[in-house]
Amino acid sequence: MALGNPFASGPSSLDWSCNVKKSYKVCCLPGDGIGPEIIAEGKKVLAAVGAKAGVEFACEDALIGGAAIDATGDPLPDATLEAAKASDAVLLASVGGPKWDSTDPNAPRPEQGLLRIRAQLIQLGSGNEIAVVDDPEGNTHGFRILPGGLGEGGAAPAAE
Repeated sequence: MALGNPFASGPSSLDWSCNVKKSYKVCCLPGDGIGPEIIAEGKKVLAAVGAKAGVEFACEDALIGGAAIDATGDPLPDATLEAAKASDAVLLASVGGPKWDSTDPNAPRPEQGLLRIRAQLIQLGSGNEIAVVDDPEGNTHGFRILPGGLGEGGAAPAAE
């Protein structure tokens, strides 16, 4: 039985390879605290999913938050923003920590980087989430873009 193809409006097919990119560039933003550990595990998940689906995720790390402040004085360096804009996806962990807490209103704060990158990427019209597409037997066939991401409160979009 043929499965519906979420990538094209044409006929159903078990072979979706003609409709799926084979390589995705991912900008990884480890940030601060446990963020680098989260990104390291996230990369392992991407590699496992990619191997199962025949897709490559090319990951490139960039600075954000406190780590960026320590390295450049800016919670969102221009190089990070450009890397994010040039990527197919952004994998963001965490920003901030007590090291960067300050009562100085002029001191850069890690969360400023988070707010700026979200504002910039939303202006680009991104805000989409990628979902793995499995058949009922659990075989991965590809990926599907969920327009608008998870929506308010992180709730998944309603099934159509």
